[in-house]
Amino acid sequence: MRIKAAIAAVGVSLSALFLHDDLYAAASGSAPTVEQLWTAAMDHWDHQRVDSTLELLLQIEQLNPNEAMLPMALGAVYQSKREYERAREEYQRALGRLKENAYLYVNIGQLYYEMNDMGRAVASYRRAIELNGAILPQIAHPLALAYHYNQQYALAEKYYGLVETDTAQYHFDFAVTLERLGKIIDANQEYNRALAIDPTLPQAWLNIAALHQKHGDVNESIVHYQKLLELPSTKSRHRLMAITNIGVAYEVMEDVVAALHWLEQALEFSDDPTIAYRDVQEKISSRILVLVHMARSKRTACVWSKSEEQIDALLHLVLENEISKGKPSSFMPFDTLMYPIDSHLRKQITMVYANQFAFLDRGKKSMPPLAAAHSATADRQAFAQGRLNVGYISYDFTDHPTAHLLKGLFSTTDHGRTRTIAFAYGKDDYSRIREEIKAQVDVFEEIADKSIEESIATIRKHQVHILMDAQVHTRGSRPQIIAARPAPIVVNYLVYPGTSGAPFVDYLITDRYVLPPAELASGLTEKFVLLPDSYQVNTYDRDQTQRCRLWEIEDGKKGSMRNDGHEGFVFVNFNKPDKLDPAVFSIWMSILHRVPQSILLLLDPTKKGRVSVTSEEIKKNLAREAEAHGVSRSRIRFVPRIPKMEHLKRHHYEGIFLDTFVYGAHSTATDALYAGLPFLTLAGISLLTNIEMEELVTFSRKEYEDMAVLIATHAPTERALKEKLRQDGINKPLFNTRQYTQHLEESQQIMYDLHAAIGQPRHIVIGK
Repeated sequence: MRIKAAIAAVGVSLSALFLHDDLYAAASGSAPTVEQLWTAAMDHWDHQRVDSTLELLLQIEQLNPNEAMLPMALGAVYQSKREYERAREEYQRALGRLKENAYLYVNIGQLYYEMNDMGRAVASYRRAIELNGAILPQIAHPLALAYHYNQQYALAEKYYGLVETDTAQYHFDFAVTLERLGKIIDANQEYNRALAIDPTLPQAWLNIAALHQKHGDVNESIVHYQKLLELPSTKSRHRLMAITNIGVAYEVMEDVVAALHWLEQALEFSDDPTIAYRDVQEKISSRILVLVHMARSKRTACVWSKSEEQIDALLHLVLENEISKGKPSSFMPFDTLMYPIDSHLRKQITMVYANQFAFLDRGKKSMPPLAAAHSATADRQAFAQGRLNVGYISYDFTDHPTAHLLKGLFSTTDHGRTRTIAFAYGKDDYSRIREEIKAQVDVFEEIADKSIEESIATIRKHQVHILMDAQVHTRGSRPQIIAARPAPIVVNYLVYPGTSGAPFVDYLITDRYVLPPAELASGLTEKFVLLPDSYQVNTYDRDQTQRCRLWEIEDGKKGSMRNDGHEGFVFVNFNKPDKLDPAVFSIWMSILHRVPQSILLLLDPTKKGRVSVTSEEIKKNLAREAEAHGVSRSRIRFVPRIPKMEHLKRHHYEGIFLDTFVYGAHSTATDALYAGLPFLTLAGISLLTNIEMEELVTFSRKEYEDMAVLIATHAPTERALKEKLRQDGINKPLFNTRQYTQHLEESQQIMYDLHAAIGQPRHIVIGK
């Protein structure tokens, strides 16, 4: 008997076929025989009259309870009614009669698939193939789907290759798996094949648009989203996704006006009654996601009207409806750094996010041997006989602050004890800094165009002992690579200033100032490595003669070099605008009020000389905020991005760098201090402690404001601070890159020794 049924699959857009064994032939006769009841049941089934099919099957059971095929047919009907436990019971009964029937195992596999028990689904499908290998092409598609949802993407890819049908749904499903494998070009081709067969397939338009948005041309993604919106067949839920993603695309394109326009549309449309939400929770989550995107866009453009109240309300929604239920937060981990969020909540958000990738964790790997013979019990002197293979993986081996920081580390690495391998998954920008890093490391691997699996294999090929992740949850990251543990030891390093929340990351490099003692105890999922000075490596010329060239212009000429001859005091902040918030800006305006004729210099948000809607909105909004505080917009000035040496030199013409509060300056702060510009901050940042300038660390917002005013209005204080920085600052630990590198190498050696001895990470404190 063959009863056919199309069964909806788990997920947004993947589907599978539900198959059964042979049909009985109909028999003639005036009385309702078992054969006639079978024929009638089949006819009702074919016409999707499920309840009447069940009645007919129950009649058959009354006439012949030992009918061999009956439990299998009843299981199929109960399954179609989503009465899964009854279906399972019937299939279990059928196994007593048809234990060698391959199609029965196919049905059982599909039942477990619908019950979201992918392990049992795979086992059942594979048992069916063992019993009848000829059915493999028929069930290769549902088996591939089960492997996909069991997060075994390589096996899913294998079985997609055995599918013989050429349908739009097949190509779409295959593309989804390829995308998860990081095979972006192949995924794009499969989406296009799906659309060539069925140009009205909304999920394919949605996914190919998202693919362009994430990996290709953002403009092209909007074209695809618009195509989706034009299709009459597009479901409301897909329409909502497209509208939301268009808003996000415009944010990436630096058109915040268009971004907020589309996101507001998405928020309004999320209440549309035609959207078939699975439940109330899904509706709430959809709205939260849109609100998070809106909050990010507004912060980027310095749109602060009622922002603090809105963020508080949004965080409450996220905590109540997502985090407390173990669901991934609509707030990405990096987003949390921009808001005054409790460290415990921040840790929860990162943990839930990171756990999405924990399935890729292939467990602790044995430590590869050193380059030369080295026993795990050998003393430290023997360490010189072999080299540690230390990998550094990042998206930002480009003309980016991360690369500028790492350059100093690579240039001072002891290549006799450490072999450095850089893994770059960001596109080559052909910058000078990238070429310099290539020359400094032992190996530079380009993995931007490699799939996740290929990237993992590349790292393993080098037998990396310790992998330093210089990206973690920042933009451009590929957590799937790290989650697979391509090295025995994985370290959260330099870029993401907080816990990764990931069970597959062993250590966090930090210092006693960036993370308060309370957070060291409870705020981390990693073991900490406490460096004696600063967690941040820096790259500066320590030759004081070279440094003095920053100050060669005579003080009497300052006015002509500083903002069109402005002679008043100059406050500066060269952070990105999204680090600003209403609270700190309000204090800055109060400082300007108290220091007549002073001005505030900010970094021009225009990137690479290209004016954008967002950059213009930032300037307009900050000018409006200044005037709302009674400060003329002419006192807020924007300076362009210029080459590093010129940027360092212009610090000489300013008076003091004002730090932000929630997400403070890092590389911009060290630039200021190296250039001899006092840097005022709230307690917490280690940079000032490491150059013995604790007098610039304040402990309240009032003290911060008063200190800024004192420095600006009392020339001897300003002069004394600058002289202290210029005369002795270069000799402090913050700028001693070689010493920093030695401390880091010592910590890496201890990580290795601990792994070799006990196989587990432990907290590490490096002494001076």
